[in-house]
Amino acid sequence: MLNQMIDTPTSLVRSVALGHHELVGQVRPSHEGVLRVVVDGNERMFMENMVAYNWTYEQHQERTVRTKEGTRTERRWVTIRSDAGGCPFILHDGTGGIRVNANSFKRNDYGNYIKRWDGAFAETLGKQFMASLIAGVLGGWRVIDHRWTLYGIKLGNPVYLMGEVKSRSRSDIDAENLDGTLQNSIIEVWGDTDGVGQKVTINRGTELSNIGRSRSTIEMIALPMLLFLGALSLLVLA
Repeated sequence: MLNQMIDTPTSLVRSVALGHHELVGQVRPSHEGVLRVVVDGNERMFMENMVAYNWTYEQHQERTVRTKEGTRTERRWVTIRSDAGGCPFILHDGTGGIRVNANSFKRNDYGNYIKRWDGAFAETLGKQFMASLIAGVLGGWRVIDHRWTLYGIKLGNPVYLMGEVKSRSRSDIDAENLDGTLQNSIIEVWGDTDGVGQKVTINRGTELSNIGRSRSTIEMIALPMLLFLGALSLLVLA
């Protein structure tokens, strides 16, 4: 993905042609509006003005393990439930706006989470009891905490995407009372099919911020590996 971002030129909305293109812009509402996302069915955990989302419910579990040396405590975070979705939005880059079908993208990277709720937001004691009971049956784990994490894209967020630009149907254009004189009003972006050497994706953030995040991940893995190999070669030569 990093090479794709660096090597692919960004197209302008006002002049983009059919086919796979890289687009960068700001999220604006479409004809259908936006989403109010309720996390895990709990009305106290919600976020307005979303166009794409992914939430997870995790349990912090703990168990005591007996060994020959005594006992040790193990802890882990386990994903219990998750959900994802989205709705169409308009990507505007200053030259024009184009409809993006956010829910169609087979890949996404929403970056850092938008909001996280802790165990104080557990909906009922009954749910917590059942969660603890199930965890206890499966390996003696005890549930010691809960967290719900929401990732996604909201109105006003910058967005980078690689998607396939297709013509809109006449019925969709008429339903929005568009006259079709603007080229970018009769096309839309989909993310369900890769191009030749082009992987469709939708990412929160600008192209520059996404490149920076990708490089940071690579550096975290590559630099320690290079240092390890260098130290190993010195040991061999010694």
